Amino acid sequence: MPNDALSRASDPGTPVSELLLLAQDSLEVARAVAGNPAIAEATASVLSGRRNARVDRALAGNPSTPAQLLVHLGEQHADLVLGNPSFEFLLAADPSAMAKIPDKSLRQLAASESVDPRCLVLMARMVRSASVAQAILENPRTPGEAVRQLASA
Repeated sequence: MPNDALSRASDPGTPVSELLLLAQDSLEVARAVAGNPAIAEATASVLSGRRNARVDRALAGNPSTPAQLLVHLGEQHADLVLGNPSFEFLLAADPSAMAKIPDKSLRQLAASESVDPRCLVLMARMVRSASVAQAILENPRTPGEAVRQLASA
């Protein structure tokens, strides 16, 4: 039965209504639900409320985790949030979300060689600390537009 619960928790075809029920089974199953790409916003919020680092890490890496929750999770799990494919879409869709991201996380993102250069331009427009600006300037992928933006700030 536990293996069945784990496989159902991981299966994107499992109905969303069932995922929350499965998450109550055990922490291992909750972690599998947190990583399920079919997770619903309400389920993600409930799981995050458990305040379990392993569950939160699974949520931070899940591209279906709601944007606001990703920003919150970025404070503790910046490495996973920054690697989450939906993170850059979040910034593109809601540039004001950058104001909620801790500078430490922004520095990590700006220094990452895998960051989308468009994200660096967006960050340069909204930079609020010298250390983030420096990380943008030192990234070999930084486009000229971002450098010009920082120079005029």
